[in-house]
Amino acid sequence: MLKFMPKQDPASMLAHHQKLPRSTHVKLSKIRAACQQADWATVHALEQQAYEQWSTTGDWWSYGVILVSLGDGVLKCQHPARAEYFYQEAQRIFHLRVDPTQRRNEAAATYGLALTAMLSGRRIRAIELLDRSMALLKESEEHWVMMHANYEQADRCADKRLWIEGLATQVMTQSQPEVEIPYGPFQRSSERNPAARFERRVFWGTAVVN
Repeated sequence: MLKFMPKQDPASMLAHHQKLPRSTHVKLSKIRAACQQADWATVHALEQQAYEQWSTTGDWWSYGVILVSLGDGVLKCQHPARAEYFYQEAQRIFHLRVDPTQRRNEAAATYGLALTAMLSGRRIRAIELLDRSMALLKESEEHWVMMHANYEQADRCADKRLWIEGLATQVMTQSQPEVEIPYGPFQRSSERNPAARFERRVFWGTAVVN
């Protein structure tokens, strides 16, 4: 198992999250406080609230950002299985949106999944996910240049991609056993029902984590 946490967390890689509604920023503050106190009941309640808000208002962007922040919070408390669930949900949401901003956000969620693999000792899986995250950032970078001539946004994607590339190189030099971890406990009751899980996966689409 890796004994460090990278300074660059997935939430810091999200694009334009500062433009989210004030209510979302309030939830993000509560999430950070609850995770710091290891108050998992509150963490779970906040995720449920965000899910219900997304279901009723369609605010998928806020929900995706909240999921990434939840993943960061529990990962910093050394709970990679719980974090993995949140990052996977965020990845599915961002993957459905076809624009350079959401490719960068999908890259952030995928990077989060790579961190969960690193902290649980799955080095090969971590490298695969880091590669996928870099590919998404490259796609976003090229889109910003070719479709929008926005070199500032393209440079931001490039900076994050190069940072992840450095981390990937560091991971490749590590020698770690492959270790499987149990699926996270942060599941709604419907998620424990295979039929219900299939319905939600069809509705949300298939996550790309290859």
